[in-house]
Amino acid sequence: MKNKFMKKGSCLILAGLLAVSMTACGKPSAKKLSNAAEKKIEAEEVTLEELEDKDNSEKNQKALKKGMFLNTTGEKIEDVFEDELKDFDLEEIGEAYDIDLDGWEVEDFKNISIYAKADTDKFNTAYKDIDIRYVAVIEFEDKKQSDELFEELMDKFEDLADDADIDLEKLSKDEYMNKGNKGHLVINLEASTVVDALFDELEEEKGESIDKDIVKEYKKSVGDLRIVIGIYYEGGVLTTIIGISEDDMEDISTLAKSIGVKDPLTIESSDELAKGILTLYTSGFTNYLSKAQDAAQQIQDHNAEVEAVVDEINEALEG
Repeated sequence: MKNKFMKKGSCLILAGLLAVSMTACGKPSAKKLSNAAEKKIEAEEVTLEELEDKDNSEKNQKALKKGMFLNTTGEKIEDVFEDELKDFDLEEIGEAYDIDLDGWEVEDFKNISIYAKADTDKFNTAYKDIDIRYVAVIEFEDKKQSDELFEELMDKFEDLADDADIDLEKLSKDEYMNKGNKGHLVINLEASTVVDALFDELEEEKGESIDKDIVKEYKKSVGDLRIVIGIYYEGGVLTTIIGISEDDMEDISTLAKSIGVKDPLTIESSDELAKGILTLYTSGFTNYLSKAQDAAQQIQDHNAEVEAVVDEINEALEG
């Protein structure tokens, strides 16, 4: 009798453990995110109507600072933001980013859950004061349609990786995986690393050292800021995680585990991925800087020409 009881008890324990493991490791869902945001993070729930109502602006800002979550559908978004979406064309947005969104409608986003936390008052202060947390799960209406979009996006990333000399085979499975209808990309970098790479690139471009005080000020402005980005897709469900903060971002870790993806904060970007991303970032920055310098020079030349013409007119009038 005792043995039968023990066997039944063991079976129940094993069944319980299996159920828990399946819940933790299963595919993310909008419901999992909203439940975790409410019960584990104690975020404040907001509705589309509250976000759309301009009179709720102050209340929404307070909710955003504390941490808020939204649970909705594409159809509800169409209803609530009908006027704002009159000129909204997903196909045009796709063309702007060279992505095929022909035939896509807002209603194609079946279930949507978003958690967000940010102090917008600090957006114009030092970089190190930036504190942004964002987690979103989108379930698509048509799995085949979303699979095709994900494949296209990953193809574009791989082209970009090739341009940056990133050898994707050298990345860990936690950093990058692409199996067509399932995959992910995780980036986890310290802002100070980006700053170091930026100044290395600038020094190489200029052929001389950057003033140490300038470097020191920039490093001071970013402090211990960390940037983490996680993009996960599996069978019609897209999960996006973004965190930029000096703090530990415990809420992101909690939500990632709750919805069934590996905590992106535990995955350090490899030298291969970091090097490639920094190459893209710094080359883009230096190109911008170069264009800005060219524009400034053109303005100076133009001003000099205008001044010369004005001098000639004045001389003619005086003569």
